[in-house]
Amino acid sequence: MIRYALIRLIWMFIILLAFMSVVFIMIVVIQERTYYTSIDRIAPLIIEYFHWLKRILTYGNFGFSEHYINIRVSELFIERLPVTIKLNLIAFCVYTPLGIILGIMASINKNKRLDNVISILTVIFASLPSFVMMFIVMLVFGYALHWLPTIYPAKDLKGAIQITGLVLPVIALSVEPIAMITRLVRGELTEVLTSEHFMLARVKGLTKRQAIIRHGLRSGIISVIPTIISYMLAVFSGSLIIERIYAIPGTGQLFFSAITIGNFDYNMILLLTFIYTSVSLVAMFFIDLAYGLIDPRIRIGSKKR
Repeated sequence: MIRYALIRLIWMFIILLAFMSVVFIMIVVIQERTYYTSIDRIAPLIIEYFHWLKRILTYGNFGFSEHYINIRVSELFIERLPVTIKLNLIAFCVYTPLGIILGIMASINKNKRLDNVISILTVIFASLPSFVMMFIVMLVFGYALHWLPTIYPAKDLKGAIQITGLVLPVIALSVEPIAMITRLVRGELTEVLTSEHFMLARVKGLTKRQAIIRHGLRSGIISVIPTIISYMLAVFSGSLIIERIYAIPGTGQLFFSAITIGNFDYNMILLLTFIYTSVSLVAMFFIDLAYGLIDPRIRIGSKKR
């Protein structure tokens, strides 16, 4: 397992380096900051690339912002990061327990009315992207009913508005994960509840509730942990479009501002691309490790390689 993890880490570094190199060259070409129409003019591009690479690998320095005087892009990112983390962590604490609870309820009531209702709702909500749900809840609860604010409250506003201002984006970020986790938990737990292992527990004298708690939940939910981990590790990029729609001053706003025509900030784009790509690679890495810890067959397979 250790050998497998080390190999994956090496490949993660190679993939990240290759992808960031391509993005850097594309941005430089788009900006026309280096002539590249002939072989002798490609040299400045190559030199600039290796200077940039050395600065990143040696100091972790992505440079200064193009639109904020004497401010590093990393400083701007760190300043906006708490808002993004707060929003995504609150959403995570909402959709994880709800998804597990609904999945358990559906599996226990398999093929009954409650299961059918939950299954229909999960199919509907799993097909709705978070930004579509954001528009829907804004129209209903913001503009039609006037129950909740339609824009993220400013820092200087105090009181309940700071809490109510989080409700709509949290709903938008939670609906799809709730549906996906519910479907996974229902599928895994339904399989466990019909297994010989579960039937044997019933034969030994355990009630249905005791067998579900002692055997069903542990076996059924553990296999869903990798999916939950993937959602948890998406705190940086999960609310990218939501932040734009709801005017949330997080890292998502930085990204959209950086790619706007007339406001192009190539250092900020490189930093955010690096972070989002790194988070995706780390998420896949931990998911694979989680599967390996859960399923011994994966660990055995990695040893044979």
